[in-house]
Amino acid sequence: MRSIACAFVALLAVPAFAQDVSGGYVGASLGNLSYVERADGLVTQSDFDDSASAYRLYSGYRFGRFALELGYAETDGIADTVTMDLGAIVPVDISNDFTVTTLRAIQFFPIRQGRLPFVKLNLFVGAGLYDADLQSEGSIGGVGAVSIADSDNGGTAVIGLQLDLPKVSLRAEYEWFDTQSSVDLWTAGVGLVFRF
Repeated sequence: MRSIACAFVALLAVPAFAQDVSGGYVGASLGNLSYVERADGLVTQSDFDDSASAYRLYSGYRFGRFALELGYAETDGIADTVTMDLGAIVPVDISNDFTVTTLRAIQFFPIRQGRLPFVKLNLFVGAGLYDADLQSEGSIGGVGAVSIADSDNGGTAVIGLQLDLPKVSLRAEYEWFDTQSSVDLWTAGVGLVFRF
């Protein structure tokens, strides 16, 4: 009798979860940020090219298959040695600390599957705006150290997969940033989403 009651409760819970997920959520992810700044051929003679681990915190509200999300990401040191023309060609060791704030609109597309009624797999795509801050520390051979602060903003696009469980979701995503400079910037990561 007890097992029949449990099965009945489970059957009642399935349609409730089968509906599109709605409500607030917070999440955290860990991944990789790729940063490539192309040489301008005037001052810089070689590309700055490195990647580093990055973490991202985000919060949003999901309206069924649509969500609005605010996020913050930060990297550990991105470093490379480039050659610069400072009257003579000299190597410059550069280390960058990078932070990005994003506001994204996301659309979810359920992927049909019926074997696990308590699990929903979604493809998602999104677009939004970002604001980034870059703190650069450089060491110029034979000259000394320099420090430069810079910022950038523009559009961003994201694509990924999200696996919705009854209270949490697992997410994997790739995000591209449309920079206003000669920088190619993207991130990829995996994380957990906690819904409430």
